[in-house]
Amino acid sequence: MQPKQITNKQLEVWLDEMAVSYSYCPNCSGLHLEKFNELDFVNDCKLEIYDGLLIWSSSIDFSASQILQINAALTQLGIQNPEFKILLEVDDAGHQLLVVHTAVVSEGLLDSQFTALFTRLSQGFIGLLEQLQQLQLLTPQVIDIMELPEYDRIH
Repeated sequence: MQPKQITNKQLEVWLDEMAVSYSYCPNCSGLHLEKFNELDFVNDCKLEIYDGLLIWSSSIDFSASQILQINAALTQLGIQNPEFKILLEVDDAGHQLLVVHTAVVSEGLLDSQFTALFTRLSQGFIGLLEQLQQLQLLTPQVIDIMELPEYDRIH
């Protein structure tokens, strides 16, 4: 059996066969994985093909009050989840954990290889979310009253 070249169309076929719902994004050319995007704290989770790589990328939102604790836990999380690169992103737009996996697919993949890879990444990502919750690093976002427009504040 020959490996199949990886295209968005092939990813769609595999995801359909696995009954994984997704949506195509023309802005990033990625397939956004609805199953994961519906989870609490997950801002975005998608598969993309870029330069011979299959990239799983997701972002996890967290409260600003958790930045120091999450930063302190990054090494432990990275060791316990070696299939992912876990990065802390803090900027003016917000703060999130970026969770990324890259697989070289320039030679293609067999159906069984994609299924095994996607299953492992899905289970690993859910496990990572569970770890973050067990460590109490994911808590509901608290809105800073000073950031609200004047008319939204309670007087």
